[in-house]
Amino acid sequence: MNTTPEHPELKKFHADLMQEILATQLSEEEGGIKEQIFTQIAADLLADAGETENVRVAHDEKLSKRGIEHKINGYALPDNYETLDLFITVFNGTEEIQIIPKQSVDTAVNRITNFFRNAVYKDYVDDIEESSEIFDLAHTMSEAPEVKENLVRVNIFILTDGVYNADVPESRKISDYTLFFVWLTCITCST
Repeated sequence: MNTTPEHPELKKFHADLMQEILATQLSEEEGGIKEQIFTQIAADLLADAGETENVRVAHDEKLSKRGIEHKINGYALPDNYETLDLFITVFNGTEEIQIIPKQSVDTAVNRITNFFRNAVYKDYVDDIEESSEIFDLAHTMSEAPEVKENLVRVNIFILTDGVYNADVPESRKISDYTLFFVWLTCITCST
């Protein structure tokens, strides 16, 4: 992967971010997963900016013979069920800031879209254990009639520790819901 051009402030921010992730990982009892630590930091920054609230970091990947079918790193669903924020992370975790290829973002878009499709169309909740981080969302999506009645917007946040220079993905329609890719959140973007 290519590295970014010289941006001293960006490089310092990235270095500080990587240090914070490592320090958090070392302080956690079981070590923690760097990608999920990054997801929490990014979600906190978005919440501080007023773009989302009450994000629950919850990782889930469904594997099939073809590879990873779906993936999610977190979600936020307010009590009124009007908006659902889904988070997927494209994380390199390298010391140098990397350019995120469009193909990586396209793959992330497909995986998070597949997650939403599974949650809406299938009895996905029956396929996961109650102890799973994503069980509460899957249960709510399948069991709460308020979701089907009130959900008017699904926002997809793609979180990355790199720089992405292409366009934000276009909206997609699944069932009666439109998935909006409203933030391509490059934690270290130099826009």
